[in-house]
Amino acid sequence: MTQGNGQHGGYRQPTNPAQTSGPGRFARRTDGQPQVDLPNAGYGENAAYQSIQAGAPVAGAPGIPDAAGGAPDVAGMLQSLVGLNAPTTQPGVPVTDGAALGPGAGAEVLGLPSNPAELDLADAESLRPMLEAMVAAASSPNATPSYRNLVRTVLQNLR
Repeated sequence: MTQGNGQHGGYRQPTNPAQTSGPGRFARRTDGQPQVDLPNAGYGENAAYQSIQAGAPVAGAPGIPDAAGGAPDVAGMLQSLVGLNAPTTQPGVPVTDGAALGPGAGAEVLGLPSNPAELDLADAESLRPMLEAMVAAASSPNATPSYRNLVRTVLQNLR
């Protein structure tokens, strides 16, 4: 079957701008321009220009394995999961281990600060190297009220 305008096959210039690619199985390449030569290239410039135009190969759609089989092994991951009705894999450890109530070690084994004031101080200390820049940004007319409040809170926790 012939086309009405008499053109067959060959390079088809994409619309300008190129159409966006669809998701998943509808994905299409949108970089359909041919490689061109530099008109007044110096010695070796055209080869470098051609290699830049060739670029890296376009990645496949995420989640779809490529020819090398780069997709994750979902079946293997699912087999390693422990079901809710399965017997425990740690028979000597109570379910409440790490909780504040019940048998087993308490919340202190988690290594978290025991009260909120210690946690606030630890957070403020971690921001101390950036404090001068934070105060300068908070004094800017473009600073949001919530950012100003954050800087005030950090300053208050360091006192």
